Amino acid sequence: MTTTISDRVLTSSSEQSPIRLEGGRRLGRHAAPRATVNLTIVTVVYNGSSLLAASVESVLALGRSDVAYIVVDGGSIDGTVNLLQSYGDKIEYWISESDRGIYNAMNKAVQFAAQGSYILFLGAGDRLLKLPDSEDVTEARVSGTQMLFGDVLVGDWRFRSSLNAKLQYRNTLHHQGLLVLKGAATEPWFDETLKVFSDWDLNLRLFQGRVSAKRLNYVVAYAEPDGVSTKLHLLEIARMIRKRCGLLQALAAIAYHGGLHLTRRYAGLFRSIRK
Repeated sequence: MTTTISDRVLTSSSEQSPIRLEGGRRLGRHAAPRATVNLTIVTVVYNGSSLLAASVESVLALGRSDVAYIVVDGGSIDGTVNLLQSYGDKIEYWISESDRGIYNAMNKAVQFAAQGSYILFLGAGDRLLKLPDSEDVTEARVSGTQMLFGDVLVGDWRFRSSLNAKLQYRNTLHHQGLLVLKGAATEPWFDETLKVFSDWDLNLRLFQGRVSAKRLNYVVAYAEPDGVSTKLHLLEIARMIRKRCGLLQALAAIAYHGGLHLTRRYAGLFRSIRK
């Protein structure tokens, strides 16, 4: 095993290629004691070196001593690890190793987060804009609030987050604007059999569990448009909603998303014909 102050490389017994790399402030020998971690920002990434720097810089620009930033990389080979190493102890903790997909990586990240902190997942390329200040977070924790949520700018469109029964047929909470207290849901948070909508599944589980929540009346983050969840995945939607809400609600969700997809498709076709 090879160890440096800011990063470690764990290799197999044959000392061949690394199976895990990790680094960050948490592993530093001379890091000053950290103040209480109120907020944990997480980015999971795979071969996203061209996008990741914008996310890291947006978190660091806040200059918050009570915010910990964790990056879980799926064993990238595109220079992502070099980028992470270049930040030294500015990142609380990062790890690079193979995983079983995005939700497996997100479940690992929850384990790494500080107990009692509110966790937000920021995609590679997304940018954090504003977080609740430390006094507001402390007040939320003392009052028993388990979830804080605000709006997200998706491209040039403002996604207005809400927590209500509409979650039974569409995801009304954008994860880039959602902060969930570690401990608000049993772990693992994310159903790894779902490939696209496990974050929606978590939101629905929290809603059905009647978590105490507070809305933040501002834009929390900017999110890159055209993610994987923007594509149509009716079978996964049906399976997830049926498990949580029953067959009739699953059919309603299919009708909603199928109709929305067709509307967008033919609206685009109509615009192209008019041109």
